[in-house]
Amino acid sequence: MVDTDTGTGPAAERPARVPQLPRDLTDFLVELSVTMQQHAIYPPGHPLLGQSVGALYGTLTTLLRERPALSIGVARRQLIIEGVASDSAHPLLGALANKLHRHHLGAVKFNRGLTRDELSAALGTVGVEPQPEAIPLGLQPVPLEGRWANVKLF
Repeated sequence: MVDTDTGTGPAAERPARVPQLPRDLTDFLVELSVTMQQHAIYPPGHPLLGQSVGALYGTLTTLLRERPALSIGVARRQLIIEGVASDSAHPLLGALANKLHRHHLGAVKFNRGLTRDELSAALGTVGVEPQPEAIPLGLQPVPLEGRWANVKLF
């Protein structure tokens, strides 16, 4: 029997339910991770990059119909989107979080009105592997927030 005054008993012993990302946001983050990996592998102008950016752009514009912006917070092994953290054990999302973290980025924001060209340019910038001798994107003297109208890197 549960004592409702003290919160003790079998019901009080159950762990709190951890919120999970909605499926559409998880799928978007996986697609973003794959597209960014392709930017690290293929040279600019490669046909596969155009296809993957086009598919990601379609997914992102669908998500932006429901909201004015989509912000992604960055931790070393997790992404936070709409207040919910990704699974730190997910290999693709963990790799994406780690790459953004190595670039010294704390957040990425996509605004409604985003163009395919803006998305492609941002992915081309962030998708490359951070070089040990280079200044990370987040520490460069020119602020990244103003580089594109509808993609903000913080």
